[in-house]
Amino acid sequence: MGYEGYPYEDWAKLLIDLYLTPRYDPNQSAPCRDRISDRVPEDWGLPVITDSDGATWLSILDLDPDSPTGVLDTSHANRTAWLAARAYGEGLLDQHIMDGLTNTLRRRIWAPEKGPLYFNNYVDGSDCGLDGLESGRGGNLWFGWHRLAAYSADIEELFLSIAYDLTHGGPSLPEGAQNKAMKEAPPCFEAWAARLLSAAQTRSFP
Repeated sequence: MGYEGYPYEDWAKLLIDLYLTPRYDPNQSAPCRDRISDRVPEDWGLPVITDSDGATWLSILDLDPDSPTGVLDTSHANRTAWLAARAYGEGLLDQHIMDGLTNTLRRRIWAPEKGPLYFNNYVDGSDCGLDGLESGRGGNLWFGWHRLAAYSADIEELFLSIAYDLTHGGPSLPEGAQNKAMKEAPPCFEAWAARLLSAAQTRSFP
């Protein structure tokens, strides 16, 4: 349906450039400004943040005036992680961007000091309420962030631990957390764990 007649690959590359380019400075020019100068959104790119110990992670902006933090909540940011993993698998994205997003999950979203499988509601480590969900209840991971487990051994171990915990009712997940309370969550985590443990090519999208 139009695969030969429309520039899907060019469009995909433009979106990847627009939404997954590291943004080192708020005033940095978007990489595709010359092509869509009047249509570049203010929240383009992934702001690069360096922690005090030198580790780098990537934030994901949300400039909605109703956003309490100015960054995307962990749940909606699944789309960014999914796009990055797909683009990387297609050879359209550099490893350092995957590493930055993995650090975002490892250092900002996952908060083991609050509980073994506790995940903050927002990608910068903020944990205020989210659409009626209390802290730690909206840090959903199973439909995008899960893909990072295919590229990092410790993140793979984390997702295997989530799935194993859910097979026992999820005692290590916060009560009310959508990672276990939503009906889609446990089977998605368990299916992904089965794939991680199998001989399947987890780095290839089905």
